Amino acid sequence: MTRKLGLLALFIASAAVLAAAQPNGSAIFKEHCTSCHGDDGKGIATIGTPDFTSAKIQNSLTDQEIITTITDGRKGTIMPAWKGMLSGGEIAAVASYVRSLGPTNGPGKAGPQGQPKAVASHAANLQRASY
Repeated sequence: MTRKLGLLALFIASAAVLAAAQPNGSAIFKEHCTSCHGDDGKGIATIGTPDFTSAKIQNSLTDQEIITTITDGRKGTIMPAWKGMLSGGEIAAVASYVRSLGPTNGPGKAGPQGQPKAVASHAANLQRASY
């Protein structure tokens, strides 16, 4: 019984550490992205940034396109590359947050733990590479 309680305590502590270690996509978006994409992700029409709450925009982007855009930026636009400034895990968290801004019933919306499939795959690859 004592061993089971010890294992349970270890499991709970490990889960808490893992949860704390997960980047917060919403916080990162609010810190780095709102000046161009707006506090609510609706974009700013005068500078031509997309409205991430729009089903049309969400459905026009694959999960991988969102990750690539955050990572490499977009040539010919004001979208900077975040590679080297944000970790792969932070980029995956922001991509997941961007997806969460759209309608909940769009295609490709939810993978494991509610993450878009490519975002979950990207995060899993990063986790494997860190071991």
